Amino acid sequence: MEQKFLVTGHTFLPCDRLFALIEKKKKHCTAYIPDQWIEVILSARPSKPFLIQRMYRESFLSFSALLQNLPRPNTFKVTHYCKILLSKESPSEVLTTTTHNTEENAAMHNFVQPFWTGRNPPSWSFRFFRENIVFPIKYEQPIPISDKKFIDLGKMCLYLRDEYKAYYRNLPHSVDLETQL
Repeated sequence: MEQKFLVTGHTFLPCDRLFALIEKKKKHCTAYIPDQWIEVILSARPSKPFLIQRMYRESFLSFSALLQNLPRPNTFKVTHYCKILLSKESPSEVLTTTTHNTEENAAMHNFVQPFWTGRNPPSWSFRFFRENIVFPIKYEQPIPISDKKFIDLGKMCLYLRDEYKAYYRNLPHSVDLETQL
């Protein structure tokens, strides 16, 4: 996996062309609710349709347990890097570069720490995590939208066909729309 941290206005990635295809298709399609964006995106490149992975609230996990359990080397300062590379062949090693220059040699950071096993005979062993980590669902309940946004969407619903209004009126919120309009 390669994670790039881009500088606004100074970079162009191959995926930008793909986003341009979707933007072009969007001009000739109408999407009133989020589910309709699936069809817009799929139709943007009919010869080789995009692969869409639908995400649900349960799809988002909390990785806060990593802060306590992932031994991070002192040399790893994420804000200093333009690119971070991970591979399944070496899951304990993270490669970093400070520029997007392909000629730059990547620095290696080892995320595995040795520990004393206490076995007979005692020996050093290595492990990635200090314990088995469970990643819980990030949000137990749907995240409500702000009251102001809900009121604005309610005003927009006045111009939508009835079949689309229910989606917006059922969004989690804390204001009674009927008293606001």
